[in-house]
Amino acid sequence: MVSVESGLLQLMLASPPSTQYWLIGTDFHAINMIPLIPIEEAKALIPGGLDVLGQFYSSDQMADYLKISRDLNMNPAMYIVKQNEICISYIVEGPLLSQKDISAREAPQFTVLFSHSVLPVFSLTQPNCFSYINRTVLFQFGSQYVELSNEPTWNSLGIKGQSLNPVQILYKLTEEGDGNAPLLEILPQTRSYSLDISWCSAFKESKSLVDALEIHLDKLKEIAMYIINCLKENPTKSASCYCFYNDYCSHPFNVVYLFNEWEEEGEELLAQRRRIHELLRFPLDWPLVRSYCTITEPQGLRDIHLPLLKRTSKDVGTKYCVRGHYSYFHYSQDGFDDRGWGCAYRSLQTLISWIREQKFISKEIPSHYQIQKILEEAGDKPKEFIGSKEWIGAFEVMLILDLYCGITCKIMNLASGAEFSSKGRELAAHFTDEGSPVMIGGGVLAYTLLGVDYNEDTGDTRFLILDPHYTGADVPKTILDKGWCAWKSADIFRQDSFYNLCLPQRPRYI
Repeated sequence: MVSVESGLLQLMLASPPSTQYWLIGTDFHAINMIPLIPIEEAKALIPGGLDVLGQFYSSDQMADYLKISRDLNMNPAMYIVKQNEICISYIVEGPLLSQKDISAREAPQFTVLFSHSVLPVFSLTQPNCFSYINRTVLFQFGSQYVELSNEPTWNSLGIKGQSLNPVQILYKLTEEGDGNAPLLEILPQTRSYSLDISWCSAFKESKSLVDALEIHLDKLKEIAMYIINCLKENPTKSASCYCFYNDYCSHPFNVVYLFNEWEEEGEELLAQRRRIHELLRFPLDWPLVRSYCTITEPQGLRDIHLPLLKRTSKDVGTKYCVRGHYSYFHYSQDGFDDRGWGCAYRSLQTLISWIREQKFISKEIPSHYQIQKILEEAGDKPKEFIGSKEWIGAFEVMLILDLYCGITCKIMNLASGAEFSSKGRELAAHFTDEGSPVMIGGGVLAYTLLGVDYNEDTGDTRFLILDPHYTGADVPKTILDKGWCAWKSADIFRQDSFYNLCLPQRPRYI
């Protein structure tokens, strides 16, 4: 049986005629497709654990799939052809070709390993970096060190169920009894290279950790060899590899950049980023593959609202919600007691966490004291404000986002909580176009708005509220069960109070 991720199947059926793509996935399950770039580049792009499965043809045609598989050195392989508005699959296994049914199913949940390594290369013809990689290595997970011979498991390392796992690769350069460290000589007029590689691999939970680590190490070798071959053709250039994972792609991926001089804003790297965006069908106005967008270890209580996006009988229309990731900030977090006055500060911190997660800034989340100091230095508050328990509102939040993050905002003024019922369309447009969480100030409480459930025909609207007044432990089930993050009707807003909403406007570039 052949399976295709349901969204990808729809993309196949809508693809223009006479186009061809590589199919990306595992175990005859395709989860992505990319145009027919050179096969070596395609393999470097995808993570360890996934592979190029075969090809997709968007027009009626029969081809010699057995010959294609031989030419590509790919067996088994799968081929999918769109014929008369349906998709038909063919499988090559050994010397046989067979036709298989296609089923649609969701992409699997992946456990992702990501690492960073710097490999010295003293000759492109004899890349001695592989002598390092092929020696015994240690894998470091946090403070734990393991070798493959010890047969580690996901459970034994305490990482089962974790979606993102940083692993450090430690190379043993000498064997016991060698007596000396290896001597490396740079020949005259020979350029040495330092390969800076961040890379990732993605696995289903059924994959053993030993197999996953072997595949992860093999992916490093594959990328290193790809970079060396690129440098052979462009010996004056340098190269780096970064790994990424975002909501626009069903799997993590690696990107190799070749450059004369690393200049993030320069045309050389901009052209390469634009090409990656086009290959993976990313928006051309959102930074997703810049160097500082590389995978990092998640922090804080992230994306608490995700279970609330499932359809239920209480839905009134279409759900429009925050795009990308954020962390939930609330009262008494990190041992700092701000009960009764810090809700807007916490909402601001949640907004800044979203800005930071989208890689628009690399600054840390400011504390209450830092927020007060920025406002005082800007002339918005007197010196006595620093260290006080004075509230802030939507306008102060807008000012901080401008001064600290370089992010502009719109302010939506509501004379009464009753006006929320008429703002569904406008807020739906915000989450569609900007994707950022919204700070709600006014009345006696501040909230963070993560989305709206809006019916275009009736105007009925519900609001996805993340409440900063929560004071308990960061336990998702408790937060959701007790309604600290929940869909609310407009009744939550007081009829006798005004409200100001701060809507961050995301930058637009790649």
